[in-house]
Amino acid sequence: MNQTEIREKLYEYITNFIIVPHPAFNNWPPCPYAKKALMDNKVEILFTTFKDVVDTLHDGFELINSNEKEVVAIAFDREEYHESLHQIVVDFNKEYMLKDCVLLGGPDQYTVNGVDMTFKPCCIIWLQKLSDLREASDKLFEKGYYNHWSSADLKNIRDWRK
Repeated sequence: MNQTEIREKLYEYITNFIIVPHPAFNNWPPCPYAKKALMDNKVEILFTTFKDVVDTLHDGFELINSNEKEVVAIAFDREEYHESLHQIVVDFNKEYMLKDCVLLGGPDQYTVNGVDMTFKPCCIIWLQKLSDLREASDKLFEKGYYNHWSSADLKNIRDWRK
């Protein structure tokens, strides 16, 4: 799949799933803030190869740190995935969470409230400003967004970022 096709598939995934109300989320979209970020042109997709993923993460950090973008999706071929990605994500977060940036996701299939959230056409890792993510998460918590989440999902998806 080429970059144009991946970009189209990612926008389809966001517009047809991520921003659509879902019963498993108490009729909230899986990501209630994604639509605004997308409409405000605050989402950037960077394509890379697995061997260049660390350099691309640093490029993404610059986009986030400059406030040019709110979310950076870093995409690479699933077949290039290497099991060391998990450690790359952990190491990046150890350093960059101190700089108000967090890396989310990876190649593994994951579910929330029994809903498969995996973007299947390629591997996507998401880079966001940590303070913005925490603030949005706290607002959603106050509005009851997480009321139907299991304690395991809360721990794995939300609480570790605190």
